[in-house]
Amino acid sequence: NGFALPLKEEHKSFLLRALLPLHKVRFVGMYHQQLSYCVTQFVEKDPKLAKPVLEAILKFWPCTHSPKEVLFLSEVEEILEMIAAPEFVNVMAPLFAQIARCIESPH
Repeated sequence: NGFALPLKEEHKSFLLRALLPLHKVRFVGMYHQQLSYCVTQFVEKDPKLAKPVLEAILKFWPCTHSPKEVLFLSEVEEILEMIAAPEFVNVMAPLFAQIARCIESPH
């Protein structure tokens, strides 16, 4: 899918500095499917990127916009399907805390 292994630093930087901040845009739903595909391709190529990717998604998590939360949950699910237990352990606590907040939320 266009990336040779191992991923170049400039590609990782593009993911972290350009793609992931696109999650904070209010109308991310307009392009979320394509954004999610790009992000998951990076994680598929390098599972170690799961931690910074999930941390960024949690950082930009919506507080009161439930349709956007559903998009984020779907993306997180796709990422979790690609990673192994060691990568999951690194993000488990903040991820479960966010899921708990989603469950408690009246939105």
